[in-house]
Amino acid sequence: VPQVRLIGADGEQVGIVPISEALQAAQDAKLDLVEIAPLATPVVCKIL
Repeated sequence: VPQVRLIGADGEQVGIVPISEALQAAQDAKLDLVEIAPLATPVVCKIL
């Protein structure tokens, strides 16, 4: 999965970003990146 639709920890939609950027954002916030809609295109992930 090269890109994901990212939802930030505050519930705000960040947009479609590379998965590496989504993982880095979660690590920077010391939170987890969770896939919440695996069947969507692109998949939806949220920082929790």
